[in-house]
Order: sequence, then C-alpha cells, then structure tokens
Amino acid sequence: MNQNFKNKNRYRRNHGHHQKAQSNSMTSQPGVQNSAEKVVVRYDQLQEAHIQARKKYYDFYYRADPQQLDKFERSFDRTLVELREFESRLGPQDYQILKSKRDNYHLDLTYSTNHQLDPEKYPMDSDLKIEDPHTLESQIKCDFSNDKEESYGNADDYKKYKGIE
Repeated sequence: MNQNFKNKNRYRRNHGHHQKAQSNSMTSQPGVQNSAEKVVVRYDQLQEAHIQARKKYYDFYYRADPQQLDKFERSFDRTLVELREFESRLGPQDYQILKSKRDNYHLDLTYSTNHQLDPEKYPMDSDLKIEDPHTLESQIKCDFSNDKEESYGNADDYKKYKGIE
C-alpha cells in the first residue's frame, strides 16, 4: 500500500498534477507589467471585493440570522477600510493614475436629462432639494407629525380594511 501511494505521487509529479504554490503578489498575474497597471488591477480587485461584500450584506439583511448578519457587516466594513487604506498608501504619481482611471467613468445623467436640468448648473455636491415626482399632492398637504400609530399588516388586511375583495 505504501508503495502504491509513492507511485501515485510520482505519477502526479511527472504528469503535471503537483500542487503549485499560489502567491498573492501582483507579479503572478499574466500581462501585468508596470506599476501603473498593478495599481489599477489591485484597486479593481479591492473594489470588486467590496461590491461583493456589500451585495451579500444587503441581500441577506432580512434573511440571515444575527450572527451571519454580523459576519457580513464586518466583511462589508473591512473591504471598505481596505479600499480606503490602499488609496491612502498610494504615492502621488500612483494616486494620479488611479484618479485618471476613476475619472474615465461617465456620469449618470439620466435624471438630469429627463428633467431638463443642466448638470453644470447643479453640481453633485449641492444641497439642492429636487421634488419627488411620486409624492402625491395629498401627501404634501397632510401633517403626519402627530401620527403615533404603528402600521402593520399585509395586502389582505389592507383590502379588508378598504372593503376591496
């Protein structure tokens, strides 16, 4: 039996089945040559990890047990910290490379286009209050500040309450 085990290992070594050590370094990726590409690739990896952690946290927010949810939240927070630390450790030249990559993303101007708003006139960081098109006039006129009653129930309860059935 011991001899058979040795033969299997010898066969694996000779036929390319041996385990190769994988490293986390950037040099192990094919096609990555210079510092600028390494910075962009690493940032993309960290950003993708953060997006996945965020997706998992919000997808399971109401479905996971408290311990699982804590784990997802810690992962979400950790990936954001890693992303920000990576940005803060960059040198001025690498930061400019990363900034130029991020600035290549196009602004989403769907809302401003639909509402004939000039993006130059209303910068993104302004405190502009834009009217919600889904708010009804009756909601604007009503004062709900004294409403202390808790809402609960489902669609069937609502239909029963309204007499719709």
